[in-house]
Amino acid sequence: MKNEHTEWQKSSFMLLLILFITISLTPTQAKAEPELSLSSLTVNAGEAFQIELSIDTDGQEISAISTDLKYDPAIIQITGAEPGPAADSSGKTVMSNEVESGTYRMLILSLSSNASVDDGIIAYITGTISSNAPGHISTIIQLPTVSDPDANRVIVQFDSAFITINGSDLPDEITVNSVLTEGASSMSVSAGSYIKAFGSQGANRLTIYSGGRVNCLNFIGANILDINEPSSNFTLHRSGAMVTLSSSSGTLIKIPATLTTQTLNFEESSFDLVIDSGNVMLGNQVIGLDQSYINTP
Repeated sequence: MKNEHTEWQKSSFMLLLILFITISLTPTQAKAEPELSLSSLTVNAGEAFQIELSIDTDGQEISAISTDLKYDPAIIQITGAEPGPAADSSGKTVMSNEVESGTYRMLILSLSSNASVDDGIIAYITGTISSNAPGHISTIIQLPTVSDPDANRVIVQFDSAFITINGSDLPDEITVNSVLTEGASSMSVSAGSYIKAFGSQGANRLTIYSGGRVNCLNFIGANILDINEPSSNFTLHRSGAMVTLSSSSGTLIKIPATLTTQTLNFEESSFDLVIDSGNVMLGNQVIGLDQSYINTP
């Protein structure tokens, strides 16, 4: 009887030892984390772009996302963000704004529900590349904060967007100085040229071709600019009364607004440029210090 008991103890010990070894040798899996990812792309200098912000929740409940996008504002301007299909299907909205130069903030949440967001594309982010951008790789870095339906913070993995820019071959510096006179007040600005044009006292007329660049000085009359591109290609902003228009094809126009109405003729429409009641106006659009698209009719 004693021998049987001893044998049972030995057998039990061996079974426990085998079980311990089996558990010890079984690899443990680290707890997976949700992932926020930005898409990357290749784009030409002066062009608009769109990238995607996607989420893989890995089965965890995520109710709200806040992320700051950091970038070089001399190269990249982010112009907006819209909900993607995963946000739409989850009842989420996207609120966004530029909090400072080079930082764009996005909030993805629902004001009426704490439901978890679905996997997939949660936002489309749009922007433009400077027409003077050199060829290189620029980075958009995201810094997210994520919470679950109970407002607890969720740790996530995240990456950056790499924007490969095909640099502009257009000149960055003035190549020609041209003086307009009463008897010769018209001039063409061809693609690949960058002209500093000194206007006459009267009305001057410029024809600007796609890829041409011009800096207009002393333009104080009822001047006319014929621009061989659609207005939808252009963004604009001002510094004081000096208005800058940049197109996706690299066209650059700098012209001072005055109390005298000047006419900008694009391929499909015309606009008056004038200072009215203290505002710098292009048509019915108030030109601000921040870059924006032309309001097309």
